[in-house]
Amino acid sequence: MRDTWRLIAGDQEILAQPRGEFLRNAMLSRWHQHRGQFSVYLRILDFAVPASWGPSADEPPPLPQKTPTA
Repeated sequence: MRDTWRLIAGDQEILAQPRGEFLRNAMLSRWHQHRGQFSVYLRILDFAVPASWGPSADEPPPLPQKTPTA
């Protein structure tokens, strides 16, 4: 992961950085950035949206909720 990853266009080097840094920037940092868009597509396709950073409206709460009494 410490080897250098290079993006080359023709004979010109566009980008060079350690592989680990590239994977973090290009892959992992993008996943949570686009989770909002992904959840919209899931809802359009009528799929339940999984919890990503906390409970989802499509999942039951972890503990039963008490109903308020009047």
